[in-house]
Amino acid sequence: RLAEAGMGAAPDMLEAPRGLAQVYADGMDVAHAFAAPAGGWHLKRNIFKHHAACFMALSPLEALVRLGERRPLSPETVRAITVRVEGDYHRVVLTPPPKTGLAAKFNLAFCVALLLAGYDTGDPATFSDTLAGRPDLHDLAARCRIEIDPSVAFTAAQVDVTFEDGGTDGLYVDVGEPDADLDRVEARLRTKFATLTADLGEAERDATVARLLDIENLEDVRALHPRGAA
Repeated sequence: RLAEAGMGAAPDMLEAPRGLAQVYADGMDVAHAFAAPAGGWHLKRNIFKHHAACFMALSPLEALVRLGERRPLSPETVRAITVRVEGDYHRVVLTPPPKTGLAAKFNLAFCVALLLAGYDTGDPATFSDTLAGRPDLHDLAARCRIEIDPSVAFTAAQVDVTFEDGGTDGLYVDVGEPDADLDRVEARLRTKFATLTADLGEAERDATVARLLDIENLEDVRALHPRGAA
């Protein structure tokens, strides 16, 4: 508001002698502050949350999504699922059988059951009190065995599926690592955006997505809103 009213400031107000940094901190290393971080820019390692469940349930769900691309997964085809996760981090989703939709987000076995039953775990509406009260989904969750494995990375999971015909398949997934397949990331983000903006028309939604994907060339950030500057 001060800037809007016309108040100015020195362009080097942060790093200048007696500037903000030196006034409020014990020391200021300007060269270090402007240098690229040794581990790379964290923004370039940004990750996206494709499921509406607790983050700690995402690696198992992602593993099942990718396993399902190899061979259809359903209550009829899957006999059992074993999920191996790191213990301390995943204690949050190793909870009693849920009675509410909110609790379902924090129960790993029930999240697996929802996905196996064909529900869209990317849709917040999936995690409802109604589905949390379904006995058949709780029975399906019982097919998921969760094991603690200290060798599994902090945000990862090893998921092994046993099929009714005796076949097996498994996959290790770590959602803490950015997906290198940017085409797949974009496709999934488009799907999630469509789910979360069902009130928009298709044309309006597509135009908004196009603006978001071209954000570096926008002259006015108000154009990011579906209704524009209005």
